[in-house]
Amino acid sequence: MSVTLRNSRGFSSSDMDRIVPELKQAGLSNDVIEAAWPLWWHDELASDPAGHAELRFTLARRLGLSPKALLGERVEFIWPDEACFKYLSTENALQRALLASFGRVIGRLLVEATPQSVSWDAVDALDLRQAVLADRPCVDLHGLLSICWAMGIPVIHLGIFPLSKKAMHAMVVRVGH
Repeated sequence: MSVTLRNSRGFSSSDMDRIVPELKQAGLSNDVIEAAWPLWWHDELASDPAGHAELRFTLARRLGLSPKALLGERVEFIWPDEACFKYLSTENALQRALLASFGRVIGRLLVEATPQSVSWDAVDALDLRQAVLADRPCVDLHGLLSICWAMGIPVIHLGIFPLSKKAMHAMVVRVGH
């Protein structure tokens, strides 16, 4: 990602000089930083302490960071152990914490957008299978995803990743337990 693209999104040079390198040093990819950067940000806010504080709190909320980390302290992820991974290719504790916190943020957004789940007490595996097979000849991925969403379990495929490389095949987070 180029500086020109960031400036067109509203990054000011002072913010790029301070905040963006901190986030990159913590391991966040350019795509995730750009996606989390608020659209309302513009250069006039760079001279306003309240604008800077709001920017930092917005980024912290959207990236799963401790807000104090963006106020001059080191970047610290607030949900470091809140995810399970399939084929995680990093043993780096900071990258694992980054992925877990990012997953919790995305998971919380998805749960808020998902219909209220049904009670799992009355759900039987055979009933689930029959529900999937009601409108298709076999149990397939589309059917399983439909059942998951209907039961309040959102499943998505991400187009951008918090690290510069994917580093995992899948992640599961639990929100609101």
